[in-house]
Order: sequence, then structure tokens, then C-alpha cells
Amino acid sequence: MLRRCDKGESIIRQGQTWRCGLLVDSGVLRMVTSSADGRVLAAVLLHPGDLFLSHSMFDDGAAPASLEAESPSTVYIWDESTLTRLVKSNQEALWQAAHPSESDAGVQVTQSTGWPSSRSPGASRGCCWTCSAGRGR
Repeated sequence: MLRRCDKGESIIRQGQTWRCGLLVDSGVLRMVTSSADGRVLAAVLLHPGDLFLSHSMFDDGAAPASLEAESPSTVYIWDESTLTRLVKSNQEALWQAAHPSESDAGVQVTQSTGWPSSRSPGASRGCCWTCSAGRGR
């Protein structure tokens, strides 16, 4: 679904269960975590091309942050069932999108699991940048 957002429009509110994924097409989104007394604890900006997947899809937990349009923005939003279907039918494309440097190097994805044969879950290097020791964004 394509959604146009005005500046300041809320997409997700902290504490809400939001079982969707989002891709920023244009504009800038602001992700903000606030304390109980309303102080902003952290803010992250999402730009065109940035993908946001809510952890609520995996654990039914509440969103730890709010997401709002920092400027007039256009986003694509996919519900959980659509994302699940896309991931199951395009595992290699998903891996390549998440690991562009390795995709360029010709990493082979196993047919049975969708994981690259040299980077299966539990491998010493981790399955992605978040799992690899000493790596981060």
C-alpha cells in the first residue's frame, strides 16, 4: 500500500503493536523513543530507500519507538502476510538486499534454507551485520 504522509503525521506510536514493514520512497521519517515523562531518549532518521520492519511481526511486542514524518513523505507499507509471502518466495533476493557486498562477490544461497552455504545461522561470522562480532551500522 502506498501512503502519503504530511509533515508531523504519526505512522506508528510508541507502545502500539504494528505488524507491518515499511519502505521510505520519498521524504524523511523520524523514529523517536521517549521516556515515561516525555523526554526524547533517542531519535533516528529514515531516508528514501530505508526499510523498517517492526519487531511486533516476530514477537507481538509493543513498538519501542514512534515513527512520524519529518517532512512530507511517501512510504510503501506491507502487512505481515504480504511480507511473509515475499520472503518465502524471494529468499535469495532478500539475502542479496541485506548483504550487497557479499552478493556482488557471488555468495551462493542454499536451496533448502535460503541461507548462504558459508553463512548459515550459528556460523562464526553471524548471519548478517547485526550478528557479526564487532560490526554495527
